[in-house]
Amino acid sequence: MDEAARRGNFSQTPFARVLAEVWKDGLTGVLAVRTAAGTKRFSFENGALAVDRTALPEKDFLQHLLTAGEADLISLARAEDHALTIGESVIRAIVEIGLLPPGRLWRLMEAFVREAAYALFDMEEAEFEFVPRPAPAGPAYIRNMAVPDVILEGVRRMSNEGLFVRHLPAESETVQSLDPAILDGLELAPHETYLLGLLDPARTLADLLAESDLGERETRRLLFVFFILGLAGSRAPKPKTARLAAEMSLADMDKIFG
Repeated sequence: MDEAARRGNFSQTPFARVLAEVWKDGLTGVLAVRTAAGTKRFSFENGALAVDRTALPEKDFLQHLLTAGEADLISLARAEDHALTIGESVIRAIVEIGLLPPGRLWRLMEAFVREAAYALFDMEEAEFEFVPRPAPAGPAYIRNMAVPDVILEGVRRMSNEGLFVRHLPAESETVQSLDPAILDGLELAPHETYLLGLLDPARTLADLLAESDLGERETRRLLFVFFILGLAGSRAPKPKTARLAAEMSLADMDKIFG
């Protein structure tokens, strides 16, 4: 993970790319994102998102349960009081007082972390820093949340079209499909698979925008996420010297070396 992806500002390195770098390098640690509204933290284990106590702000999570209609104020107050009484987490307290069944509670925790991430994809004025650290000694609440899935869904929800334009190559550059291994376990929608198919054979971005029936905005959106995930990339034209060398005969090359 290079320095630009380890710490910086979303104006230079979009949140989607920061997530991708952590995932590709298989890092373990905490990503802190500082916005005007406060700091959000995301835990990672071997490049996958995890949910543990350090990355689960209990007050915010309780507010999420309230706004989602999963609990009322009186029940949440009971959970907080019970957590103080037993000296344990509010998650344990919620289960012990029977406010939510464990399966439902764990699904809500995962949804809470995902929604917190999705809210950052459009953002440009935020600072971030990734701090490596060993995995927590105790078990995490949730492990192995697939980062590519989070990136794909986050970009699907984006409205900041300027990010697509600024972080894609010039329209004169050639774009092409790359290693498809990432497709294993990644569920592309039919229209996303359609655009990926247009990248083989390679063509200029201008030609792709003209040919794609998705229109320019959606084509740029998908190309943005394909580039970040490594499904697509740009291909620079071969230098003229290489083309000339290919056109030379062996006798011509012998003369040059002679």
